[in-house]
Amino acid sequence: MSQTTPTSSGNLLRRAIGLAVLAVAAVLFATTMCPGAYPGDSARLVVEQCGLDAFPALSHPIYGLMARAFADLPGGSLALRLNVVSVVFSAIAVWLVYLLTSRIQHNRTFEETMARFNAAHVQTI
Repeated sequence: MSQTTPTSSGNLLRRAIGLAVLAVAAVLFATTMCPGAYPGDSARLVVEQCGLDAFPALSHPIYGLMARAFADLPGGSLALRLNVVSVVFSAIAVWLVYLLTSRIQHNRTFEETMARFNAAHVQTI
């Protein structure tokens, strides 16, 4: 038998909200994604990560490995596939920030926080 405790239901709620945040971020990034190489950093990254540059920079190694894996997939232009990689990574980054910030303890009231801040500030003077 499984028991439902406040902490387990809170974790379930946090996970559900986290997945919703991930989905909203993915949809938002996908709808605003450029279908081709946008002039500037986007075009430079496409050239560097696909080995088209004679002297590629040694930056973004993990992105480069994943970009090369996604570049081999069929469908769409090369720039579109790499932009999809960026959408996926961006949505995951938003999700991870949500998970990290949701674990911060929020059990202090505003008055308690201000009292502690003022007490610490007075002690340093």
